[in-house]
Amino acid sequence: CIDWYTLILIMASLKQFDVYQKLQSAGLGIFSND
Repeated sequence: CIDWYTLILIMASLKQFDVYQKLQSAGLGIFSND
């Protein structure tokens, strides 16, 4: 039996973290370009 709700929450958390890291990286890139 798979707890789909927990699985979805984990996937969403990982995705949000990945997006956050990319935004932070892009932001640092913009600041360093200035």
